Amino acid sequence: MLIYFNPEIFFYLGRKFYICSTKQTDMSKQISPEELKKLLAEGKVKFSFEKLDGTLREAEGTTSQEIIPKDQQPRGGKGPTGTCYYDLEKQAWRCVSLDSKIFI
Repeated sequence: MLIYFNPEIFFYLGRKFYICSTKQTDMSKQISPEELKKLLAEGKVKFSFEKLDGTLREAEGTTSQEIIPKDQQPRGGKGPTGTCYYDLEKQAWRCVSLDSKIFI
């Protein structure tokens, strides 16, 4: 079971935060960064990954040139390390650390 981090499910007591509920995600198959890169190149992908702070982030992204807006397409050059993708919700480029656990 994956614990989905969402600030709305926390409540504050004194100086500590407590989880009052959890959400199980159906994204339970772990994949490698290489597998994610291949899927992203094929089209839209819904996936989740563990951020560096330990929280789980759900995303929908792609690296397909047909889907990415023309003004957001890569212009060449070296990018950051990790698996980079165009986030369809945020309409911006994001990267997943090579050390992150990735789920589909």
